[in-house]
Amino acid sequence: MRSDNERNVLIVEKQDVTRSHLENVIADMGANIFSAANAREAYTIALEYNIDVFLIDIILDSHNSKDTSGIKFALQMREIRKYARAIMIFITFVEDPAMEAYTKLHCFRYLKKPLTAEMIRSTMREALELPRITLQERDYIALPSSGIYVVKKLRDIIYAEKNGKVMTVYTVGDSVSMNYVTIPWLLERLGLERFVQCSKNALLNMDYIGWVNVGKGMVEFRDGLGKAKIGPKFKKQFLKTFEIYKACKKTENTL
Repeated sequence: MRSDNERNVLIVEKQDVTRSHLENVIADMGANIFSAANAREAYTIALEYNIDVFLIDIILDSHNSKDTSGIKFALQMREIRKYARAIMIFITFVEDPAMEAYTKLHCFRYLKKPLTAEMIRSTMREALELPRITLQERDYIALPSSGIYVVKKLRDIIYAEKNGKVMTVYTVGDSVSMNYVTIPWLLERLGLERFVQCSKNALLNMDYIGWVNVGKGMVEFRDGLGKAKIGPKFKKQFLKTFEIYKACKKTENTL
C-alpha cells in the first residue's frame, strides 16, 4: 500500500536488470517507487501521481547510441507546473563535459553506471531528506535556449521582447535568447499574476515598473533597469491591467 506521507520516486530506466537493482536498493528507504522502461510510460505515471524524485536514464533507446530521450523527457517534465523544481537525478554511462547542460536543467546529481548500492543509497538519502517542494505558486520557468532549458526565477524576469525569430528574455543580471517562441506562448507560461503584454512583440513584469509615461507610450523600469514601449493597440488594456495590479498590491500591503 502506498502512503501519502512518503516520497514518490519515479525510476525511468530501459534495462530491466538496472531498474530492478534501483528498486531493490531504494525499497527500504521509505519511499513509494514507480518504474517505467520508457518515456511514454513515465509520462503517464508523472501525470497521474505527484513525483518527488526522478531517476532518469539519459539513453532510453538502446538501439540509438546518440539517443538523449531521457533528457527530452526531463525537459517535458520541467514544462509541467508541478515539476518545475522537482528533484531529478540522471543516470549515464560516461562523464560528459556537456553535463553543464543538465546542471542548467537543475539536475540534482548524475550517477555513472555501473551503479553500486552505496552510490544509490547515498544519493537517494540526500534527495529524500530535502524539504518537499510545493508549488502553490509557480516560482520558476524553464526557457528553451540552444538545445537546453535554462531555469529562471519568475521574480527575476524584467522584460521580454521578440525581434524577428528571436525572443530575448531580460532578467536581473543577464538575458536568455530563444528561437521560434511567441509572446502568447511565453505569457501563458509566465502567468498573468505579474506579467502583461505591452506591445505586439513585448511583455513585462509589472513588479519592475517605476513610472508610466502615457503620452509617450513608454514604461521606465525602476533602479535604472531600462525602458519598454507601450504599443498603441495595447495601451488601453495595459493601463487597465496595471491599475488593477497596483490596487491589489496596495490591498496586500495593508493586510
